[in-house]
Amino acid sequence: MPERIGSLYVHKEHELAEQDIISPTDLSNIPLVMYPKGFYGRELIDTWCEEQEVSIEAIMETGSATSLFQLVKEGIGATIQPSQLIESFQSLGIRAIPIKGSPIRDLEIFYRNDKYASLAAETFMKRLEVFFS
Repeated sequence: MPERIGSLYVHKEHELAEQDIISPTDLSNIPLVMYPKGFYGRELIDTWCEEQEVSIEAIMETGSATSLFQLVKEGIGATIQPSQLIESFQSLGIRAIPIKGSPIRDLEIFYRNDKYASLAAETFMKRLEVFFS
């Protein structure tokens, strides 16, 4: 199941907050707060930026999504996160702007279809499918 990573989260007063979509080249001019290098999400974004021939610079790094959103709330910088997270952080006065051609993360589930799948396993797979679609 491919998942679009792709939103730039900015404070609602940020100059880009009213944009409908942002291009990858615009990211190079924005102060970003990001996960540290070595985190899967950061590596995905760094690889995507190389493919797009875009250079981004993190002004601050933290390993917690909550901390990243607090920094965005305080106007320290913007962050790149999965689009679905806006539902959890909308009350902070943060706006999600889709990134054109954003990176994709794949999620695959392997199971044996000749074995019984419990109700919990089936529910889990259905919820993942809904969440990532």
